[in-house]
Amino acid sequence: MKNESRIMILVAVAALVVGCAPAKYVPTSNEELFGTWVNPSLTNQKIVLDASSFSEYSTPASEKPNTHGTMQIVRKWTDSEGNIWYQTYEVSDDYWGIKNAPHQTLHKLSKSATVWEHVGLWVDHHDPRFFPDKLDQSIASKASNPMTGYRVYYRQKQP
Repeated sequence: MKNESRIMILVAVAALVVGCAPAKYVPTSNEELFGTWVNPSLTNQKIVLDASSFSEYSTPASEKPNTHGTMQIVRKWTDSEGNIWYQTYEVSDDYWGIKNAPHQTLHKLSKSATVWEHVGLWVDHHDPRFFPDKLDQSIASKASNPMTGYRVYYRQKQP
């Protein structure tokens, strides 16, 4: 009888733990983050984001990307001011000579989804504990590699 009680308690605890795990975010085809973003004052002046990838370009007119990689949205939420936030995992195919480089990013879109701020961190492996906890503009000046830092882009206007 004692063993049956222990087993029932273990099953109940396991069910509780599994039930408390955060659900995996499933992006829609029209996430606010997706689209073409530009900032002529940056090295990579254009970034194109879609449901599973990103591409970075030298200029807004460039057709061949400098780098390309995969992207997975891990989490999305809206703050009390209406800004949209995302956490993503990325892996760059080849970023400044670094092959298969994992990084993870905290993104903030303005309420109108026309201004995109983000701070990315190069990591050894993806881990939810490694996400930046705020958009720290000073990270750009402290960055020891090109994937770490704060950047801001603006949604490209359609012709």
